[in-house]
Amino acid sequence: MDNLVNMKIGAIIQARYDSSRLRGKVLKNLPFDSEETVLSQIHSALAKSKILDEIIIATSEESNDDIIVDYAKENNYIYVRGSKNNVLERFVKAIDERNLDVVVRITGDNPIVLIDILDAVLEKHIESKANYTRNNNLPYGTSFEIVNATVLNDIYNNKTTILEDQEHVTIYIKKHPNEFKIQEINHNLDPINMRFTVDYPSDYAVMNILFQFLKKNNFNYNFDTLKTFVQQYEWVTDINKNNLQKKQFKSINEEINNAIELLDKLEYKNAKLILERYLF
Repeated sequence: MDNLVNMKIGAIIQARYDSSRLRGKVLKNLPFDSEETVLSQIHSALAKSKILDEIIIATSEESNDDIIVDYAKENNYIYVRGSKNNVLERFVKAIDERNLDVVVRITGDNPIVLIDILDAVLEKHIESKANYTRNNNLPYGTSFEIVNATVLNDIYNNKTTILEDQEHVTIYIKKHPNEFKIQEINHNLDPINMRFTVDYPSDYAVMNILFQFLKKNNFNYNFDTLKTFVQQYEWVTDINKNNLQKKQFKSINEEINNAIELLDKLEYKNAKLILERYLF
């Protein structure tokens, strides 16, 4: 694409060592009997892109994250350090230091990257002249966001932002859709009922089984590979299917509604009734 020639596009992987549920998850070996890690699997997959110019690790200045910096240096990964809680600041530092025009946001606990889809969406983002592109209907843990560097700089310098905007990087865009040209890509893919993320120890167990499977083909995979795995080993999805994921809510009522659904699923009838009375 001619439009890509004058643009510098970088994938930024936000990664920290600390985790309340699984400490050090980004540097855990994946699969466990290899020298690869969750972080290296993400980096290696992104390196197969035909469009990305750079891959940057964005971690914090906390001493706990020195180990991530050491790992980046050992593997010749580009990295930046910034605020622990102001993740947006880390992205802006990466943009400024690496002169990026477009950013692909990747989280360091999602080891599966569907690089063919990512490249295709990047092309659509550039062609549409969108400010921000998000994906619908991708398997859980494989999604990503694309945002123009100027947008993130503007949000960072916006005096009206709150802590939530700084921590979650793109949530300001979602809360103010009229200020941006937003593109949504609806992927026509068969649903896969599996968590492709590492948040709990059971998630890590599932990813180990998957990556042992992917190892047979030197970790070259696409959506059809994941679909085949789930079809052949459907029992694996039961290992972590009840894990709960942190969510961003636009309002207290939305959060309470989600809590009611969860309580109903767990059959906590009295607690559910109390919340319903509060809401309605």
